[in-house]
Amino acid sequence: MKINMRPATKLRHAHTPDRIGIYRIPHATAGHVLHVVLRRNRKIFTKRFWEHRCGGEAAALQMAQAWRDTIVAKHAPISLAQFCSILRRNNTSGIAGVARREKRYSTRLGEDVTNEYWIARIPRCDGTTFSRSFPVALLGEVEAKSLAIAAREQGLAELDGALFRAQMQPVLVSSRAHMVALEAMLNQPAERRALRAQERALGERERQARREVAAETLRAADARRLAYLAAPSNRTGVPYIGRYQTKGGTGNWRVSIERAGRKYRKTFSDSVFGGADSALAAAETWRDTIFRDIPTPRIAEVVSRINITNTSGTAGVFYSHPSGKTKNGSWVARSPQVKGSTMRSKRFSVEKYGREGALALAVAARAAFTAELAGRRSLHHRAVWQMQQSLARVEPQDPIHPT
Repeated sequence: MKINMRPATKLRHAHTPDRIGIYRIPHATAGHVLHVVLRRNRKIFTKRFWEHRCGGEAAALQMAQAWRDTIVAKHAPISLAQFCSILRRNNTSGIAGVARREKRYSTRLGEDVTNEYWIARIPRCDGTTFSRSFPVALLGEVEAKSLAIAAREQGLAELDGALFRAQMQPVLVSSRAHMVALEAMLNQPAERRALRAQERALGERERQARREVAAETLRAADARRLAYLAAPSNRTGVPYIGRYQTKGGTGNWRVSIERAGRKYRKTFSDSVFGGADSALAAAETWRDTIFRDIPTPRIAEVVSRINITNTSGTAGVFYSHPSGKTKNGSWVARSPQVKGSTMRSKRFSVEKYGREGALALAVAARAAFTAELAGRRSLHHRAVWQMQQSLARVEPQDPIHPT
């Protein structure tokens, strides 16, 4: 039998026992961070403690040690016997630390000789290892293997609970107060998340309340708008038709309409049509014919008309001169004015986008505003709305968003 000695394993890191597993790493902008890395039973535990968040290097080290000590307390280090019992990939015997070897050499006479034997590698508590060999030629294949396995098992049993790499195991230095401080610090993110969740919920309730108030305000405005549109547009209560008395005591009905920039006027006398009712019916028929032949223009058509004071070439787009606080003005796009709807505007700074770029953005914004009104008729007066309802013979439509 042959015994081989091997020196103890060297320390991988020159850390003091209280700082084993804790690494101080510099950061480009945030100072330093303490990175804790522990390996327990093939599982890696890692956590970072930023010094600027913990209150300095000493406080961060205290928190890192406390967290490391909690992990060590929950996950005991592996024993040397357990580590030596791990079966490696290249093992062919089925028993960790037991292998079959062959040694070939030539004698002085030139003969090739092969010695076969089973070897058991046996660790010691001080970190050294030795091996015992059992020749197959002397003991036989089965006996040599059995003796090697027995020697290996006896060697592991004599380790007496020694830890694997005991010199690299951290020393527990944290007190109960340190553990309480660590738990409070680790709970802070959860507390902050809960507080933010409460703030978000409160903000959402406030926004919902504002939305409900705005919706109620809009409903009240719609009701007022509908009442306004349903009210008589003139003294007779008949849209675009007025009543006049002549000197002779008879009366007549006069139709006065402006459509597509042209004025239409016509009088219907009671004496000609055989009475006031017949004259009114004739006036309404003529008025309705004008409305059918000349439809109400679309809002998009009306709002695209350029007045004489426009300087941008696009309706609803104008230049706003700089105020006392700014050096450059801005181009502004304003939404078309529609009764019952709030006007909106978008401003594009010349300093930010340039004069041509700001103008182009304002023109595009005005086009977007106008596109929202696609298909809607221009209701510049309640008499128009009343006429459309009368001609369509349907229930009154939405006065704010008519078709």
